[in-house]
Amino acid sequence: MATYAEALFLERAYSRLEYANKIERDVLYVENTIPVYKKCDVLYNSWVNDSDKDIYHKGALMLHSLRMVVDNDSLFFKAIRTMSQEFSMQHVSTDQAVAAFNKHLGADYSVLFDWYLKRVKPPVLDVYLDGTTHELHYQLQDAVPFSPTGELLLFTSGEIGSIRPTTEYQTVKLKESNLPQFMVSPSIYYIPETKKKI
Repeated sequence: MATYAEALFLERAYSRLEYANKIERDVLYVENTIPVYKKCDVLYNSWVNDSDKDIYHKGALMLHSLRMVVDNDSLFFKAIRTMSQEFSMQHVSTDQAVAAFNKHLGADYSVLFDWYLKRVKPPVLDVYLDGTTHELHYQLQDAVPFSPTGELLLFTSGEIGSIRPTTEYQTVKLKESNLPQFMVSPSIYYIPETKKKI
């Protein structure tokens, strides 16, 4: 929660753009080598083991994704405030936190939490850019059941565009033969993986 609070502070003190920049930077710090969810009574030390650092940024990106899926900031922040008061000065298990989020948000987001907490990687978007035809081919490796619109944004040729990937390859024509910048801040946390061919 603390790492995500940094992004929220930037949004409140400066602007939504600063929040977005922080979220995009968090993506760069994640190695996706281990899941966030860990066994109890096992010592993890991010000072010694770099892969343990993933839990902070992945946790922040999970909360960002939850905020995007809920798509209701007043409800989202009310849930955060209520949980902060309910769980003040105590240890909270993952199951308790997920149940509290589901209760206060009024819907079951367990699938989202399971994905971001128990899988090594977030949703993966396979992308292949044909430099000759300027066509971007893309597909999700797995269906993402918790993303209601499925819309992902990308920045190319000075413009923001959107795609709605599925598990089947789709194609979009670009104005140039450069790989676009895939934007996480206005959507859920996902990673693009470039393929040599489709």
